[in-house]
Amino acid sequence: MQETHLTNGPLRVCFRRLPDRYSHRLEGFDGAEWRAVFESVEGHSDEAWPPSPPCQQLHLQGSANDTPILFLVGQAGSAHWSASITPHRLGGIKFEIACRTPHPPHLLGSQYRGCEPFESLSMVPMLSTFLNAEPNANRIASDTGWRIQPLTIPERIPATVMWSYFFGMGIHSGST
Repeated sequence: MQETHLTNGPLRVCFRRLPDRYSHRLEGFDGAEWRAVFESVEGHSDEAWPPSPPCQQLHLQGSANDTPILFLVGQAGSAHWSASITPHRLGGIKFEIACRTPHPPHLLGSQYRGCEPFESLSMVPMLSTFLNAEPNANRIASDTGWRIQPLTIPERIPATVMWSYFFGMGIHSGST
């Protein structure tokens, strides 16, 4: 199965085409092989508010300085999503997501499940990875992974809601 990758040092995001959208996983290189750390939790074609943005189109292009940028767009129900994913200057991968909605959202965010062995990943120094919400988002932990969601939803609808986050590695103390 063909995948689209965006790599920054020992971290990468891999997109895979499903029948109605793209899913993705976040991977770390342990010195010998790429290992999946987190994978997106996707919804179904009949869900107006899936657990992660339902991106149906993907485009990889280079910026003016040849930095790769992944652009994605999609729709579920009457809401439209867009995303840009770029290598972060500090060595990780930055995700910037937006959703334009004409109705108050029921569920909005990006959800990830930890890949096996999720519990032991922090014990492997090269895979001491984290997902960090930027100032416009909240990061919520569960037993199986993470959910990144917008910090606020505008009171006036229709509106465009944005959130961003960072996939990085190493010791983390605060927003990047």
